[in-house]
Amino acid sequence: METTLSPNPTTTLFGRGSSACSLRDLHPSLAQAAVLFAAFCENVAPVMRVVHLPTLTRQYWNAAASPDKLDRNTEALVFAVNYVSVGTMNDEQCATELGQTRQQAMARYRTAVEQALSRAHLLGIRSPMVLQAAVFYIEALKNEKTGQSAVRSLVVLVHHLARAMGLHRDGDAYGLRPFEAEMRRRLWWYVCILDHRTAEACGTEHAVRPHSFDARIPLHVNDGDLSPDMSALPPERDGIADMTFCLVRYETLRTVWCVKDNTSLAEKRAAISELERRLESRYLIHCDPVIPFQLKVVLSARMMVKRLWLVAHWPSLEMDNSRPTQRSAMTTVTTNGGATRDQLFAAAVDLLESAAEILASPTLSPWTWHAQTYSHWHAVAFRWPPSAECERAWRYACVVCEGWLAGGSTATNLGRPIQSLWDKVRQERENGKSNKGSDNAAGEPDREDSLDLFLDMFSLEPGDANDLCYTLMADQDMDEYFHFGEEDLSGTQVTDKSKS
Repeated sequence: METTLSPNPTTTLFGRGSSACSLRDLHPSLAQAAVLFAAFCENVAPVMRVVHLPTLTRQYWNAAASPDKLDRNTEALVFAVNYVSVGTMNDEQCATELGQTRQQAMARYRTAVEQALSRAHLLGIRSPMVLQAAVFYIEALKNEKTGQSAVRSLVVLVHHLARAMGLHRDGDAYGLRPFEAEMRRRLWWYVCILDHRTAEACGTEHAVRPHSFDARIPLHVNDGDLSPDMSALPPERDGIADMTFCLVRYETLRTVWCVKDNTSLAEKRAAISELERRLESRYLIHCDPVIPFQLKVVLSARMMVKRLWLVAHWPSLEMDNSRPTQRSAMTTVTTNGGATRDQLFAAAVDLLESAAEILASPTLSPWTWHAQTYSHWHAVAFRWPPSAECERAWRYACVVCEGWLAGGSTATNLGRPIQSLWDKVRQERENGKSNKGSDNAAGEPDREDSLDLFLDMFSLEPGDANDLCYTLMADQDMDEYFHFGEEDLSGTQVTDKSKS
């Protein structure tokens, strides 16, 4: 008997034959559904506002009540919501509330969403709902111990699917209904964020080109301000809104694109200053730090600005004083734009402090899953002589790096050598402390008790006998990742000197 291949190309991604399977047994019970959707509303929706929550709420509970009557697009979205929600829960929550280990629950709902995406013909249908499901799936997959290059490939695929649906073009120009046009903007801009983040993690070129689309940034509104039958979009809110956190990220991304253009340092500084002014005046001034998520908004926004300062100034630092002979001279070096190393070091410490608070604060734990994929490379890889401030920076760096390593983001070209170096640094520090015995009882910071030891490893020339990374990467890769070229490591393509 001749075998007929499935006409569904999505089975190439998730396994042939899965699109014909029933997913009835993979649906949660009503009690489990309540737990998962509550986790989604608290942990996911505030940081991933790519859907209209009132609409999704109706769809989700209709699915929970009648799973056999689901259309395949809704089925994919519902299972994606379950999968990303489980990813925000810890082992104890999964055992108590779902009756499974976290690993079992993640495997169950990952299988379900992959089969549901296959059944919905992800590669062959132009459905924003299925693309929303794919975005949730990717965001959850980023936090699994899986190869980030595979995640990056999925993001590039989703970007091309989004363009095929025309999401990169603003809906107003095509006479779409206001609600539909706004939902398309939300989805497109989150695809842009995913592209930037995964390109940064893998050290690859971006798929999104900032001048290749005209989709406007979404409105600063609450979901309750929108409805599918609305005839006009509502005015934007002045205070805090459901879209605040996402818009902080989108506005920052626009400035990132500006900073990465071939502009002068003065122009980059002006763009960052304008971003800082805009974020403070439009969003942060309305935030109450007593409210946990609003505190996260404040910390994240200021962290993003500090990171941009480092990104903009790093090439100047490397050019002005890449390998100083006297460590004491580092504080007096001034970059082309007027910022001194001590000013930039202060920015790096502030960044790490904010990042550490986001990761370590119990009140911010619902969103730890979302924050721990950030490596904050520019702040960690900052050379500085031993000091009390450097010791403080080390404590923050430990929290940030440990959180990043725990987030499953190390299986990349950049992540593997960083993890190897980080492991070596911790061992060196432990050996240094054990050798000193009581010499450091007064609490004075020693050379080994600072970021200096860690960062010296990043300043070695390729081929140095003591360079651990040399055994992991080729010479040109070392130059690309650890000796900054024309651009930085936050997602842009680095100069390849081998081609010059």
